[in-house]
Amino acid sequence: MMRYVIEDTKYCFKYAFDTETGAYVRTGILDDKGRDTGKDPFQASFPHLIDVGIMGHCIHGKTGLCAKAGVGCYQSGLWKEEPNMTVEDFRWIAEQCKGKTNQFALGGRGDPDQHEQFVEILQICRENQLVPNFTTSGYGMTPEIAALCKQYCGAVAVSWYRSSYTLRAIQQFWMQA
Repeated sequence: MMRYVIEDTKYCFKYAFDTETGAYVRTGILDDKGRDTGKDPFQASFPHLIDVGIMGHCIHGKTGLCAKAGVGCYQSGLWKEEPNMTVEDFRWIAEQCKGKTNQFALGGRGDPDQHEQFVEILQICRENQLVPNFTTSGYGMTPEIAALCKQYCGAVAVSWYRSSYTLRAIQQFWMQA
């Protein structure tokens, strides 16, 4: 568990985040003596959550299962195929965000849990005090991946694809609870 406080000196407020529970609190704008003025900060110097597209292609979409389930893909997963983000690029982004942001929403074109270096990506997040979250179709979910998610992730959402693999993924997460 890691709790930390970040001071936003540009917009004059502080915020704290608990990587174990996801609890987040922030002050109002602080005056020159460090007292809370009660005024809500309008913005921050750095985002508190960043969406990082680690997936360049989607096995689930390529199979046509999204279309079969009646789910439209906003990422063109049925037609587009690009490489997944490299671990080196991901590490660079994570290191730039350490101590400035709280969470990474892992995404892109496909299920983040199917990235060939998913374990390393989760580890890099935690090394840099970032809590990873993501949404999956559950298509390739395994008990091993579900256990990794319990260990490293703040939240995982399973989209409803009206299929047995979606129900199986939910069940695998449930077994980790």
